[in-house]
Amino acid sequence: MQNSRLARDNLINLIQQDPTDIVFVQEKYLLQNKIAGIPRAYRTYISKEGKSRKAIIIANDNTDQVLITQLSCRLNIVLELRYESLRIFAANLCLNIIEETGIKTTKVDEILQFNKGFGTLITIDSSSRSTVWHDNQTNSIGKILEKYLISRDLHIMKEESEITTFQSRRGRATWT
Repeated sequence: MQNSRLARDNLINLIQQDPTDIVFVQEKYLLQNKIAGIPRAYRTYISKEGKSRKAIIIANDNTDQVLITQLSCRLNIVLELRYESLRIFAANLCLNIIEETGIKTTKVDEILQFNKGFGTLITIDSSSRSTVWHDNQTNSIGKILEKYLISRDLHIMKEESEITTFQSRRGRATWT
């Protein structure tokens, strides 16, 4: 959301027009380390450590959730979600791209180890590019992330779309 009020307002409109249970948010608009402008009917989760960069918004009243504090930090939010008999983990991650290997995947490994046996939904902000997730090119970080995902038998659920999901002076992305 690039810390934009307009992006936040657009997100709320989208949730209301097309009911959504869970929303993973990057670079949200904060006031006093709280997501500004999100209706109280939605439950929001951000890290209490410093200026949190990730958030998860739950818009379904029938879902119970618990913040997994030992896996959450300023760059990552992890929740356990329960809906009727379903139990899954949801994670919104920022992977550090400055590591020597190009991408630090230890947080994903920690989450997979923690929730062994339960489904996991992970969103990743990695600054990686890959044709595997419908980009028009693959960069070195994208190649590393591709190999990692294959090695852990993780599946990509990114669909090609004309909807712009990122736009700045540096470029734009049209994926969901």
